[in-house]
Amino acid sequence: MCPHIRKCHGLQHNRQMPSEQVAGANRRWRLQFRWAVLVTPIAALLAIASAGGGHGHYVFAKLLFPYTLLMPHFFPDMTAEFPHSITTPWIILALIQFPLYGLAVGLATQKKLAGYLVCSMIFLVHAIGVAMCFSGLVPSFS
Repeated sequence: MCPHIRKCHGLQHNRQMPSEQVAGANRRWRLQFRWAVLVTPIAALLAIASAGGGHGHYVFAKLLFPYTLLMPHFFPDMTAEFPHSITTPWIILALIQFPLYGLAVGLATQKKLAGYLVCSMIFLVHAIGVAMCFSGLVPSFS
């Protein structure tokens, strides 16, 4: 809608029409999601490289995918040969972690306060997971 028509109808120049707000919000969450999807393979390659075929230091794996390293110790897969190993469900969790972060942040940033809250919660929960990984709580990854 033309700014002159907005002025004539008593609307402020800098205010967007509801349809423009929805379009902008759709672009924002899609952009966040796309960035997260692009980051995932890079993060996965760093984690795999730091694992060193099982003989590495796991630093990037601990930093980027703490849940994937912690879950087998809290929820062992008794059907696997090594119950405390990282099996397919945990690998899937790792691969969807960053896209889920991006989706949550993108949807939450439609409202500024919710965006800050969601970003803070994701950071806090991720940081707690990282701290647990580096604390020695998980013996095979310490």
